[in-house]
Amino acid sequence: MVVDDAEFPKLRNPKLGSTFELNNHRVTIVGIAKVASNGLNGVPTLYTTYNRAIQYIPQMHFTLSYLLVQPRNEAAVADIKQKVAKLGYVALTKDEFNHGIAITTPTRQVSAPTSS
Repeated sequence: MVVDDAEFPKLRNPKLGSTFELNNHRVTIVGIAKVASNGLNGVPTLYTTYNRAIQYIPQMHFTLSYLLVQPRNEAAVADIKQKVAKLGYVALTKDEFNHGIAITTPTRQVSAPTSS
């Protein structure tokens, strides 16, 4: 699946069923999602299974910005975190990720206009 955002044209605006090559692997677009804004640093956003991702990018270390995972249930979260840590990465829940962004994002102070 590909996200139709500001970076979508970098993939030459694919349609459903379009194919292209990604690191010597044939990729087929099976879904297109529309989003309001892009949050992944100027890189086209593609979604796939973890097993396909490691086939497409065999040397993943330092090549991924984010890896989105949907646990089967809440009990699986701890196991996922442990396995991800063994790979040298950090796994965060949605709340942990959002909290981290809130802490690292600078806030801008806005003053209300004053009447003269």
